Amino acid sequence: MKFSPIGVMLLITILLSGCNTQSSPIKDKINQIEQSPDSTQYPSETIEPLNKVDLVYTTEKKLSLTFNGLPEREKVTEVLRLLDQYHIVATFFVTGQRVAVEPELVELIQSSGHEVENNTLSKANMDSYTYDQIYNELLLGKQTIENATNTTVKYVRTETVAFEDPVLKAARQSNHERFIGYSFFINDSYLDTKFKEPKDMRIYINRGAIIAIDLDRNERIDEMLKLLVPAVEEVQYQFVTIDELLKAELTKKPFNEIEGFDLAKIAEVETNQSYHLFEKGNSSKKQIALTIDDWGTDYTVTKMLDILADKGIKATFFIRANGAENNPGLARAMLEEGHEIANHTYSHPVITKITAEQLQDEIVRSHRILTEALQQAPSMYFRPPTGEIDDKTAKVVAATGYSEIALYDITTFDWDVNVSSEEIINIITTEASNGSIILLHMLDDIHTLEALPTVIDNLLKDGYTFVTMTEIMR
Repeated sequence: MKFSPIGVMLLITILLSGCNTQSSPIKDKINQIEQSPDSTQYPSETIEPLNKVDLVYTTEKKLSLTFNGLPEREKVTEVLRLLDQYHIVATFFVTGQRVAVEPELVELIQSSGHEVENNTLSKANMDSYTYDQIYNELLLGKQTIENATNTTVKYVRTETVAFEDPVLKAARQSNHERFIGYSFFINDSYLDTKFKEPKDMRIYINRGAIIAIDLDRNERIDEMLKLLVPAVEEVQYQFVTIDELLKAELTKKPFNEIEGFDLAKIAEVETNQSYHLFEKGNSSKKQIALTIDDWGTDYTVTKMLDILADKGIKATFFIRANGAENNPGLARAMLEEGHEIANHTYSHPVITKITAEQLQDEIVRSHRILTEALQQAPSMYFRPPTGEIDDKTAKVVAATGYSEIALYDITTFDWDVNVSSEEIINIITTEASNGSIILLHMLDDIHTLEALPTVIDNLLKDGYTFVTMTEIMR
């Protein structure tokens, strides 16, 4: 027999009350739900969907490890032992049904310092559910967990559904604060295909990342943590609960409320369209601009930011915006550390080989993404990928609002993994002069990170001051 969510909840109430079917707080709430059909009427106009969080927008070096499900005691105990071994605090999304049957498991999880949140009443696939059933699945899961644990449930996660709007509205109506998704999901099969060493996981380690593991479907938790923990340690980030991670979340204004959002737009190219293309800055001062292009993982970019902070250097980052789109907190971190951010297109095409329409779309789309990630407009400099540009494309670029086109006078081809750190150091040290604009990259697995400290030390020893692009153009 297949019970309705209300029927399942009545059974759970019996379990929680020691087989006493008399009135209880949960049973009273169930009766209220049954007597108030309007409360579960699909509120397409009256209720806004709750925000789904897959990645928390933060500049703090934090991320969350989360688990779905509540398996048998032996497995829960082993997972808790592993978390204690690695000094990890995690968030467990558990079902109301399992909590009702074994509430002591939740007590064990909480007493070990971990967070418990709602994985719905039964962790059912709700693709065929009515709105009423979805609502009850979320609400009754929350109520059962709260009744058993005497704590407030704030967050909910469900099985993946083909439709999010009714689920997110039901999440709000059932008084959850946030709907929690994930940015990185690990399962057993990935250990045989995608992940063989910690470095394979490093690409997924972001500020604000939410990592998910399903305890009901996966057995190789020990192997997962043996790869995950070193990957996080290499980036020097910290595991925190979902609640703590959300406390680090930064506020985001809507795009059209951010000052400078309209500085770039698709526009006709005038016949006399003007632009300023430059390779070098003010040569009357012993200054150098360090510029860093493209995008990288948190591992590479954070290490680069740490080097610059240690040396007291401010750089100009020309960001490939599809990287910032997936990891806005990292772009914002560059800004918060005092660096200048500028436009390097959305997807890094050779701009002389695409149409004018495609080029303008690349630039304007990049401007939008960077503005949203930074919560302010980037500096209005554009650098063409590969440095390739001609008069025609320069005019197309300038028509969007980016009339300042920044090239460079020193390049080391550091994007090529075959270029050694010694070569990078020698080229820059030899070729540097007043007003030089140095091009480097923040790509993974190249030798720039190794070379950067020595490059900075050598140029400082030679009497140069490092400035941003804006400062060197004065």
